[in-house]
Amino acid sequence: MLNAFKIILIAFACVFLLGALFVPLEDYIYFLWPSRVTDEAFITQQKEILFILPYVLYGLSFIFISSALGIRFIVSGYQNLIEKIDSVDFKKWIVGCLIVGIFMRLVWLLVVNTIPVSDPDSYLMLGLELATNNEYVSDYRPVGYPFFLAVVFKIFGNAPLAGLIANTILNLSIGLLMSRLIYRLTASSLLTKITLLLSMTFPDYIASSAIFAAEPLFSVLMLSGINLLISDNLGIKHLLLTGALFAFAALVRPLFLVSFVLVPFILFAVNREKMVIVKSTLVVMVTTLLLISPWTYRNYTVMNAFVPIAPIAGTNLYMGNNPDATGGYYDYSHKVVEGVTSQAEIDKILVKEAVDFILEEPWTFIKMIPYKLYLTYYRDSSMIDWALAKTDPQLPKSVKPIVTIINEIIYHLLLLLAIVAVFLIVKKGQYKHPLFIISFFVVGYLSAFPAVFNGIPRLHYPMLPFIFMCAAYVLSFSRLKELEVD
Repeated sequence: MLNAFKIILIAFACVFLLGALFVPLEDYIYFLWPSRVTDEAFITQQKEILFILPYVLYGLSFIFISSALGIRFIVSGYQNLIEKIDSVDFKKWIVGCLIVGIFMRLVWLLVVNTIPVSDPDSYLMLGLELATNNEYVSDYRPVGYPFFLAVVFKIFGNAPLAGLIANTILNLSIGLLMSRLIYRLTASSLLTKITLLLSMTFPDYIASSAIFAAEPLFSVLMLSGINLLISDNLGIKHLLLTGALFAFAALVRPLFLVSFVLVPFILFAVNREKMVIVKSTLVVMVTTLLLISPWTYRNYTVMNAFVPIAPIAGTNLYMGNNPDATGGYYDYSHKVVEGVTSQAEIDKILVKEAVDFILEEPWTFIKMIPYKLYLTYYRDSSMIDWALAKTDPQLPKSVKPIVTIINEIIYHLLLLLAIVAVFLIVKKGQYKHPLFIISFFVVGYLSAFPAVFNGIPRLHYPMLPFIFMCAAYVLSFSRLKELEVD
């Protein structure tokens, strides 16, 4: 087994070395951003940032060669480390991880003074406007996250710092909620410990605390609802609150509008009776739709059209389904909506154009699905991109590529471990365990939308807790007790 690991490490070292010596920087940029190869300004900007990449590849080659030579020492040290983690008091570990997570995020907030750009800037302005004038001025963006910011600003004053602190708390809560879900379903302190540690120290998570991003809020709402559904004494109050959480999550990210379809699978995973599943699903569905309906009515009166949450489906569906589609984000041609001023009408036209394309080119649509999924998961660092795009004072140019590359290395190692975990789970017959059933359906539901619409890396942000959990499953595999499957 150790010899096999040696060969794999040496092979990777050779690949990194050859990549540094013979692959032009432009090819890496086209690989990292395949959907934006026609955006010359963007490609030029990335060339200025990723000049450090060849040196990183040399460093990785050296690390992998050294690891191959010292594989026995590394394996022995790793096993000792896992044993020590397993022996640490569970509550002390939770508190320790939380302290580490808070410290790392505070350091980032103090060192990196981000000036909001793109979506974060828009969310901040909408939140401030809503808090100041009680008016929502966007006819495009979903209201959920700006409303959350407005509530924070109403309570603590119109200070952007209050919004960043709130986002930091949300970001920390993701790890705690995922840890509760894991421990509740498995009673494995080791699996929970490693998952929480990954959540607290993952670079892109830390960066998301310093920007006005909707992803942390959405993740907290989703995980809170799932935790309620697996409660031992599931009652009407749990179901009503779950419906409320899912409704708010849908107002943050409209893709969660039909999230009630997850309810029967989650309840099935924890062995609820059939009638309980049916009744519970109906309660959550009705609650979700009822709570969204006032905003739908508001949209009808303002836009004179039926828009459940926000008229954004057309833009994303058309971007991923038209003759020039790249599968991901790009600046698509707006000729089909030229002269149209109503956002609701634009959305309607783009949906029709996209659906017509899918019906006319079904094979093209089907072929693009795996590629869109690839574009969703192939890289991370979306939050780092926003956090370091513009700062005051402006950080040295070398900071962003260094932080980005470190994050990408960690992300891809965790993603690789998560893929290995899937094979191990299937091989050991543990795919019937409630934790893995729930994870499969949640990740499947969230992945279905980029598969149909368009693949954007930040769409996998809510799936990261499940990636951390699967990676932790592999990292703790040597000491992990067999998870019981009914």
